[in-house]
Amino acid sequence: MTTSSKLLASVFQHFYWSLAEPLLIDEDKPLPKYLAFEWIGVCDYLGETRRKGSERTRGANFTSADFIFRFRRKDGKIQIVLGEWKYTEEYRRLDKGIEVRKQNYHLAFSRHGGVFERCSEDLYKALFFAPFYQLMRLQLLAQEMEYGREMEADVVSVLYICPEANKEFRERVTSPKLG
Repeated sequence: MTTSSKLLASVFQHFYWSLAEPLLIDEDKPLPKYLAFEWIGVCDYLGETRRKGSERTRGANFTSADFIFRFRRKDGKIQIVLGEWKYTEEYRRLDKGIEVRKQNYHLAFSRHGGVFERCSEDLYKALFFAPFYQLMRLQLLAQEMEYGREMEADVVSVLYICPEANKEFRERVTSPKLG
């Protein structure tokens, strides 16, 4: 599927009926593909290097999507999808909202016109529990990629895939304020 636009389209048209033409992930060096993995964005949209003090790496210590694909829609707009799959998970009631993390993501969370713009500070604090923390960061990454028009994207969305059998993800609410 990484190198076959037809295969990618046949799978994802079930989720995205407006998919007209799969596009290469131009920034996936050295060889662009139609589907890439552990995507962190072309730049540090969420300011995570400031907090962590290291170079960004895929899949480790920085917000990343399990996969990414890009397509031209039937209306001519370019859309990027950041995908996350949840097959086997285990979640604890561990508050990941240390002050430095809260400061790190607050600017994107409260962005004018952003997806969380009308949400309260109480909700912001409640999201710092897995899996909500990861989903919030992924949504913020999508928002900032769209705002920055990464790879000329007009729309950047998040696709969460979770099998029905993953009861831990589907039924366990770890955040006391969301439960």
